[in-house]
Amino acid sequence: MKHKFLYKNNSNSAILFFNGWGCDEKPFSFIQSGSSDVLMMYDYSALDISRELISEIKSYKYLYVAAWSFGVWVAQYFAEKHELNISKAVAYNGTLNPIHTSEGIPEVIAQLTLDKLTDVSLQKFQKRMVGEANWSKIEQNLPKRDLENIRSELQSLYGFFNTNPLEGNIFNKVVCSKNDVIFSIQNQKNFWRGKTDITEVNEPHFCFYRYKKWYELAV
Repeated sequence: MKHKFLYKNNSNSAILFFNGWGCDEKPFSFIQSGSSDVLMMYDYSALDISRELISEIKSYKYLYVAAWSFGVWVAQYFAEKHELNISKAVAYNGTLNPIHTSEGIPEVIAQLTLDKLTDVSLQKFQKRMVGEANWSKIEQNLPKRDLENIRSELQSLYGFFNTNPLEGNIFNKVVCSKNDVIFSIQNQKNFWRGKTDITEVNEPHFCFYRYKKWYELAV
């Protein structure tokens, strides 16, 4: 797992953002800093991380989690494994059962995404992710990730989902996009109903153009 401090203000609070598959910090460059430190996690080809970084994360008095897409599962896994004391956690367009016919992305679609992954198919995925209306906003800020690295990450994630059962639910709130064509809103609601508060928004899978500052993602 890779990480990057987007903002470090020597704050006593931090927002820990678990990114989606195939992404890095580039698509989020328009979101501005608030008073909290912001640490982004991405590239889940492996899930291990240094003891030093875990200690640094645990040193914050207030720790907020925001997680998106497959990053929702990773955030839950990470919080459980490292026994994080989280003040609040918000999930965006993902579930804790990410490859599932009625509670995630259907397995046949997930496998086709991996088997047919090319530069062309990746760009088609990215266009569906943000929606046609937003393509011009992200086109100059697409992730700077190598295709083989992205393929390796997706294959690794499928394996992690199958071999690491989750025990709980850290999320106080979920945001589900009505126009999500990656994680359907019905499947998201199927999973989260009765587990936590659900907020529906008129956005695509990448729903972040509605936010201006990082703290807005964690409340």
